[in-house]
Amino acid sequence: MNQRMKTLLLAFALALAFTSAARGQTASPPEPAKPLSEELALKALDLAWHQAVVGRDTEALGRLLADDYRFELDARRFLTKAQEIEAVKASDALYAIDPFKLRDVSVRIEGERATVTGILAVIPKGGDKTLRRRYFYTRTFVRREGRWQALTSGLVTLFGEGG
Repeated sequence: MNQRMKTLLLAFALALAFTSAARGQTASPPEPAKPLSEELALKALDLAWHQAVVGRDTEALGRLLADDYRFELDARRFLTKAQEIEAVKASDALYAIDPFKLRDVSVRIEGERATVTGILAVIPKGGDKTLRRRYFYTRTFVRREGRWQALTSGLVTLFGEGG
């Protein structure tokens, strides 16, 4: 076999090798997104509630809260859906928060009812960071007409260090 034939065969073999390697690296089509698990969907709704309060988004709150929603703070303050929305709109001291942090969030689902619990740490809007407040919160959601809505929320003030 002459030198020219060897060079052509080598070039052909290399071209074939690179083409095969390139084909092996082509991106496969992306897999379709999997729907959120019920637990993640409820955690997302819970986070949406907190974001709506911080953003004073009363329309979002109106969608998140069931018409028969009830709120309780330390067994001393009680609000209906309309009262909570008005308190957020009016920058009530309880709802006038800027940064917030959620910890230890857990979800328990029982049929058409779900309970989300966690620790909420907040700093009053424009306030001193030393005024940080911490709460243990419980939020009950119900599934109505195929979607989850908050039925009750309860906050218990935590005292002491941490957050």
